[in-house]
Amino acid sequence: MDRKNIADTRFGEARRSLFATAATASVVARPFISAAQTAMKFEFAMSKVGAIANATGPELTLLTQTARSLGEQTKFTATQSAEAMSYLGMAGWKTKEIVAGMPGLLNLAAAGNTDLARTADIVSDNLTAFGLSADKAQHMADVYAVTITSTNTNVEMLGETPPRPLKKLAAERICGFFILF
Repeated sequence: MDRKNIADTRFGEARRSLFATAATASVVARPFISAAQTAMKFEFAMSKVGAIANATGPELTLLTQTARSLGEQTKFTATQSAEAMSYLGMAGWKTKEIVAGMPGLLNLAAAGNTDLARTADIVSDNLTAFGLSADKAQHMADVYAVTITSTNTNVEMLGETPPRPLKKLAAERICGFFILF
């Protein structure tokens, strides 16, 4: 073999080795990149919650811990919880109201197989329409859950129903066990 063929062979082997190493590095790095992206999305979502809810220091820490805890304990991610918290903050809820209202909203979103942020938006909007305070979120989520699981409707359909017919439907459907008004 002449020098050129030897050099070409060695160069080809080096190139294949380099590509194999790059491919391996890509496979090894992918989970770390994904984890970093997830963390960045969560931090961005929590920054948004903090700004919307005007939460600082201990309040933002409480909201962050709550979102993480809900992400660990439910089918929803911490980022999805943070996105829902943003809607509650936009509705004027304070930190303690957001923290207290989240479990019921997660249960309703799970029961209705609905996007968590959309569920939070619907419930907070309807609480306002009914003239109810944020501390009634769990109760409203319970009423909605019973309604959607026992009728041919879903969370979004209930959310689009004007308050008066919805009040009547909830009162009739629940037969006095849960009363919104």
